[in-house]
Amino acid sequence: MAAHILAVACLAAAVLTGSLQGDQLIKPSPTPNRKEPSMITRSRAATGGQAPVPAPVNGIDRVSAIQVVQLAYLAMRNLAPAKKGVLIAAITTLIVAAGVLSGMGETPTATVLLVGVLAVFPAAGIVGIWINTHPAKGWVRGMFSTTGTQLIRQDGDRWNLTDHYAWVRGRGAARPFRRQAFAELARQADLLQVVITMDTRVQTLRDYYLEDMPGLQFDRTSTNEAGETVWHLIRHPQPPIQEER
Repeated sequence: MAAHILAVACLAAAVLTGSLQGDQLIKPSPTPNRKEPSMITRSRAATGGQAPVPAPVNGIDRVSAIQVVQLAYLAMRNLAPAKKGVLIAAITTLIVAAGVLSGMGETPTATVLLVGVLAVFPAAGIVGIWINTHPAKGWVRGMFSTTGTQLIRQDGDRWNLTDHYAWVRGRGAARPFRRQAFAELARQADLLQVVITMDTRVQTLRDYYLEDMPGLQFDRTSTNEAGETVWHLIRHPQPPIQEER
């Protein structure tokens, strides 16, 4: 019994943390008759150094415990149908097992199983996301508002933007927050000469990102394990302005 509960806990942690670092806004309908953006022909090579941490201004900070809980809720709400189906199936199986045990007179065992599933599942997801946002190597910073979230992750000498959730989906409520966050990150990236990368599985979101971040460009496409097209975007820092003497 304990092994089954532990298995569900591990599954919950894996699925929820695996859902991070991806598209988290509602999936809009593709925009028809929209031209593909031109692919960048240059790609700045990594220098081998470590990307500096962005300055803690305009909402950039470490991810707090409360924010981890918020991310866990948003990750669960925005799970891909396949992943959500796996979790529901696993939890349903254990609940049915608890019912069978109760019917066989094993009420204490059934109660422990049911309470274990309901308690361990959310706890495992929260712990998994805490570990994901507080890595042993590198760093993660977050930007949170009442309309959306944005994480900034160290990726070698680059910043990788992930986990852009909207609290209210499909109404564009998070766009002002996204524009403000993108503008601040672009400003700091220019100051520190850091490359910014991000990706999306949703064509309409790709277009929004390209519109909302100054200097962001289309880089390439790839195919993920689910067979979905992933658009990779990149922003090279603007050269520092040379003062005239």
